[in-house]
Amino acid sequence: ALFGAVHFLLRSLTAVPKLATIKQKIVPQCSNAKAERKSSMNERLVEIFTAHGPTAEQIVPNARLRDDLDLDSFEMMNIAIELEEAFGKVLSDANLVQLKTVGEIACYLDLT
Repeated sequence: ALFGAVHFLLRSLTAVPKLATIKQKIVPQCSNAKAERKSSMNERLVEIFTAHGPTAEQIVPNARLRDDLDLDSFEMMNIAIELEEAFGKVLSDANLVQLKTVGEIACYLDLT
């Protein structure tokens, strides 16, 4: 967890595209969250994923983690750590294997 936290801090120092330019919402229709919470969640998901290589424009609900975003298992482990810290939800290895898209991760985080 310490490595993930240090890695996140180092990546945070790099330039992140302006989130205001992201038009497409990530948190899908499965969410009962209020608009303000959805917006905050969208921004945080974009920040976390873009710290690992994908561009903000690639972070859309139907983006497949391996095929579209080209994230390997090491990057997904680090993303899972950052998501756990950001949202206070545990993403077990078993859950992570089943979640294939950004939208599925957003849904899982919102509904658990």
